[in-house]
Amino acid sequence: MNAMKRHALMNMNKHEPTTIFDLMTRPLSDFENFFNAPMLKGEDFKVNLADDGDHYELTAELPGVKKEDVKVHFDDGMLTISAEKKTENEKKDERGYVVKERSEGSFSRSFYLEDADEGRSEASFENGVLKLTLGKKASASKKVITIK
Repeated sequence: MNAMKRHALMNMNKHEPTTIFDLMTRPLSDFENFFNAPMLKGEDFKVNLADDGDHYELTAELPGVKKEDVKVHFDDGMLTISAEKKTENEKKDERGYVVKERSEGSFSRSFYLEDADEGRSEASFENGVLKLTLGKKASASKKVITIK
């Protein structure tokens, strides 16, 4: 294997293209992913939502997001979680080349929870994980009407 191919394979394993040859030897799907900001896609914002009878438990994974950049809104049965992420990286190599990269994006997810009670809710955020507990509204008592 010549040095150029070996270099390209090493770079492909790191998922960091450094030459046009690296890009040309990758599958087309990898090439397209290179240009997409990863946190702008809804599928990167993972959520687990469980109905635990008298309340809902929601866990959302928000890696790299700060607590102050997360917003939770509840309006007329619609729960919306939104967040912003800003990153800045600087790389310098032994030849003196400097690369400064900045990215930012916002994303949100919404869920309709008709019987959730916003007055009975709790939220915590730790290590990039948002945890919400949403109580349910007390159901109207059922009354049996006797037919005469």
